[in-house]
Amino acid sequence: MKEGKYRYILEAQVLGSCLNGGYKDCYHILTEHNFLMGKGQFHAQIWRIFEELAPTKPIDSTTVGLALLKKTGAWYKEPLYELTCSAISTPTDYLALALLEFDIRSKLRSEIVQAQLKVVSAGPYRVLLNLRLVQEDVENEQLEFFDIISNLEDFLKENSDQTSLCGLINFVSKIPKRVQKVKDWTHLREAVKFINSKSFAPLDNQLKDLTLSVDYFLRKKGGYND
Repeated sequence: MKEGKYRYILEAQVLGSCLNGGYKDCYHILTEHNFLMGKGQFHAQIWRIFEELAPTKPIDSTTVGLALLKKTGAWYKEPLYELTCSAISTPTDYLALALLEFDIRSKLRSEIVQAQLKVVSAGPYRVLLNLRLVQEDVENEQLEFFDIISNLEDFLKENSDQTSLCGLINFVSKIPKRVQKVKDWTHLREAVKFINSKSFAPLDNQLKDLTLSVDYFLRKKGGYND
């Protein structure tokens, strides 16, 4: 399957899952910049609507459709229906993480190609050879992605004096921050689940109040209306 078609399907699956109640599970993983497909970047537009609605309104095809109608003057009934039908049984957060990795890999490929073009002109040749090895790693879907990033960071530190690598260095430097943000939110959600699964008799009432407050915040942040 061609990369563009695969990306379109994956983006549609994420958005469709969100429209079916899954936004609360992945709002902390993605941003509009992870969505590139759809006419006029329609998928990114849908995600922006999710973000605008999420604090106070539910994420479903009707609410999103009305928000789009108000914003654009157009009724997107068919496209939203198609997105809703794209939802699959895979958990939304898994789909979102798959899209995040796919998006980073895709953009990383582009940055590496740009860096190679600059190194061809400016040298040195050894850097070009190493970049080609990195590119092979990025293309290898069997390799753990964050191991690739770790190795790439080491390579860039060793060659931080190469001005031709500035764009690549800047791009790669943002990845750990993004990943850490995802981990922080995920850990918070998991902590609430863990505490709710345990019993601490002397503190049960206080813990219940605390976890209910945190859980309420997470649900509202994710556009989940009780």
